[in-house]
Amino acid sequence: MRILNQLLLLLIAALALLVLVGNSFVSYFTDYLWYQDLGFTRVFLIKFWVQAVLFLAFGGISAGLFYLNGYLVHRAAVKSGIFADFFDPRLRHWLGEKYRLLLKIIALLLGLAS
Repeated sequence: MRILNQLLLLLIAALALLVLVGNSFVSYFTDYLWYQDLGFTRVFLIKFWVQAVLFLAFGGISAGLFYLNGYLVHRAAVKSGIFADFFDPRLRHWLGEKYRLLLKIIALLLGLAS
């Protein structure tokens, strides 16, 4: 049963990725064919690479800022007091162990989505 759940989750993630990436791929491929038909393939390639570099640069900057924000919030979080008992201690322990990995994943996703 556990393997079936993992396969289902993997299938859903693959379909979501296909929907998100597929639309952009079709758009860029159509533009490429149009520029190629006009004889301006070089113009398309320059435009494509400039957009790719800017996307990665600003996505990386955004991801870094999101990571820094999460790191500072975690560092300044109240470890005891009235709000410390709000969550289950097991959840707080698990998040304490995994927070850097979760923070990196969330920061990367938010950085690339922004």
